[in-house]
Amino acid sequence: MKAEKEIEKTTPEYAPVSWVCEFLGGCSRSTVDRLRKNPVAEFPRPLKFGKVPLFNIEEVRQWAATHRE
Repeated sequence: MKAEKEIEKTTPEYAPVSWVCEFLGGCSRSTVDRLRKNPVAEFPRPLKFGKVPLFNIEEVRQWAATHRE
């Protein structure tokens, strides 16, 4: 039981572009694409699951915390 809880803590959670847009306060898929392609923005890279890009939720939260004014 203890080992299962430790695994849950270390297993990253992933979310689709729609979650990223909602988390950022409402944006479009093209906005997320522009952030991904802009090297200056240092936006987290998605994990490709087939054709669906999935973003690490914790990485997106950390990026938002350092880039919001």
